[in-house]
Amino acid sequence: MTDLDSIEAAIDALDLQLDALCNFAGVPPTADKNAVLKVNFFGLRHFTEAAIDHLVDGASIVDVASLAGFQWRSNMEVVKGGMVLDLSDADKWIAAQLVDRAPSYHLSKELVIARTIWNCQRWKGRGIFMNCVSPDPADTPILGDFIKTLGKRAEDDLQINRAATPQEIAPMIAFMCVDVSTRMNCSDVAVDAGVSAWQQLLS
Repeated sequence: MTDLDSIEAAIDALDLQLDALCNFAGVPPTADKNAVLKVNFFGLRHFTEAAIDHLVDGASIVDVASLAGFQWRSNMEVVKGGMVLDLSDADKWIAAQLVDRAPSYHLSKELVIARTIWNCQRWKGRGIFMNCVSPDPADTPILGDFIKTLGKRAEDDLQINRAATPQEIAPMIAFMCVDVSTRMNCSDVAVDAGVSAWQQLLS
């Protein structure tokens, strides 16, 4: 996901049409900012755009973001710059961001949410809908990475509610992929037991 040529080779190898594309790829905030931003956003963005011709008309695209990206509106200037950036300039742009580890993870997820909303009308002529799911910290093998890097913020989030399970997040993603959800478009849905709402109230 950090290599655009590799992404294109993977797409070229596909010999099928897709009813839905669910973008789960991501690395935790313990990785360096180059990997975090390239995998979590720029690779995801390129994969989606390269895969469009393999999606059937009426398909769904679901991006998995994070509770960490819920403040994207307050970082709009940086987010807008990154989400419309020519991918050939990604390395230079990433290097210019004065963030590392936890902040780069937050930025990567802010970019995912904003780009999902930005693109939600892009393929409407084909009936393709695009939405985003933002979970809170989940009980997966990289949960420890989040706690280690995010420190008190992650601990505070987990004090509000226990860590989510993948089985609690997956149904919303699945719902966005079926016909009954076709009125959903341009949505970022928090599946976080109310943590983001609580944080916004206190901020």
